[in-house]
Amino acid sequence: DELGNQIINITKMELPLDKIDVTPKTTAIYNQEYSSSKIKFDMDVPDRTRVKANIFSFPGWNLKVDGKPMSFSDNNPFKLITFEVNQGMHDITLEFAETFVRKLANFISFFTMLAIILSLVYLKLFKIIVKLIR
Repeated sequence: DELGNQIINITKMELPLDKIDVTPKTTAIYNQEYSSSKIKFDMDVPDRTRVKANIFSFPGWNLKVDGKPMSFSDNNPFKLITFEVNQGMHDITLEFAETFVRKLANFISFFTMLAIILSLVYLKLFKIIVKLIR
């Protein structure tokens, strides 16, 4: 559009319904655990399999396969996290971690709020002391 936003032309039928989508469908998924910042599951993969997690690839998401960091792709219309795993049993973990910029912003916000609170306390105490002196 005129603001530079990318508009995707999709139908309701194209929206992903499952948290995890695998191709081929013969792959078994076990022990699924979901939270807002972590997805963990086990897979029994008969052949090389493409896995698509129904999670937008936002900076901060990390993928581990069998405890080892692994890269992923978001080269699909919805920018969902996609990766491939080889045949065998696998322990998959997708976890959202704070980026450096987000940690810095949280640090600045915390100390700004602390400075505001301390300033208000100081001003209140100052007014009390001025009233006592008069």
